[in-house]
Amino acid sequence: HFRVTNTNTDTKYAYVQTAIDNATAGHTIVLEAGIYRENIVIDKQLTLTGGTASGTLVWDGIYTSVGSIFTVDNSDGLGTPPVANSSRAGITVAANDVTINSLIIANFTHGISIEDSNNIDIIGAITIRTQVSGISIASSDSVTISGFSIYGRDTTGTGIVIEDTASSVQLLSTQDKNSSVENCNVGISVAGDDVSIDSVQVHTNNNDGIS
Repeated sequence: HFRVTNTNTDTKYAYVQTAIDNATAGHTIVLEAGIYRENIVIDKQLTLTGGTASGTLVWDGIYTSVGSIFTVDNSDGLGTPPVANSSRAGITVAANDVTINSLIIANFTHGISIEDSNNIDIIGAITIRTQVSGISIASSDSVTISGFSIYGRDTTGTGIVIEDTASSVQLLSTQDKNSSVENCNVGISVAGDDVSIDSVQVHTNNNDGIS
């Protein structure tokens, strides 16, 4: 089933990583709603946008309209060989000028890992029960994360990790969606420079909300 579309070329793919590998910098890739059992690496400038569920979706007790899910735990999804590896990040960002819209990432070690990447915009991401972190940022500059939800489910170590090599990071809510970090061991760990946290709900974490 070809449910991943490069909207610049109107080419359809079965797997997200194949679409990324065949894209040209600046392209947009749109996913249909559904389950994707893949670890993906975004290594070029592009926009990755998830689909909207036809009704309210319930995933691990979370009610949402976000319909594109990266996970390792559901055999109904399709995966690119080898199938998704829970010990890796669900999504690794390793390029400048990347935008990610409206995706759920569940049950990986890290939900989204951003490394050596600048001018990153993540909107409406949801991570659920990721083991080490929901979102981690290292050696990167000018990263904006908005309208996000980090659900630790008493499994996630730290909701958002901003390493000391990261700078100019903004965490904020949007007009349409409040941002939140909950039920992690630590909510948000900040070691980088020039970090702004605005209107983010950080609650019911086991230890520090923000450290």
